[in-house]
Amino acid sequence: MILPASHKFLRIIYTSINRIDLGTLAGRTELQQLAARAQGRNRDAAISGMLIHNESNFGQLLEGPAAAVESTMERIILDPRHTDIAVLECRPTDQRIFETWVSGYVGPDAAYQQNPSPQLRAALCTAAVLPGDVFTKMFDLAESGRLADNLQPKPPHDLAI
Repeated sequence: MILPASHKFLRIIYTSINRIDLGTLAGRTELQQLAARAQGRNRDAAISGMLIHNESNFGQLLEGPAAAVESTMERIILDPRHTDIAVLECRPTDQRIFETWVSGYVGPDAAYQQNPSPQLRAALCTAAVLPGDVFTKMFDLAESGRLADNLQPKPPHDLAI
């Protein structure tokens, strides 16, 4: 995608079905190892964003230079640990939502431990899929500045795929 000169970044938001069994230690370890590699790539490529997940689904926002975001998305699409990838948004933008986060993370464990909001916690921990309102709540928290205060990523939970 070639961005108009007036736009600095590309933002992609997608959901997918997770094929990693996060109910096992091996699955959680696999996710942590994947995340550690992805975090380094994201930092090197100037990509920021956030990953949210529950036991069966991922949702991720990626933002940064168009070529870098597209390359990352191509890797995600080819990754057998995802299936049924649905791109919810793909658009140029001048402003990052998560400009200070290489790759923030919100999952059921973080939702319980760090208590971002009752609605977000309930949506992450009880839904079979990630409903669209989870993304709305995530953006609302980010824009209000509470996300950085309430959901500081902590290694090894600073994730992106």
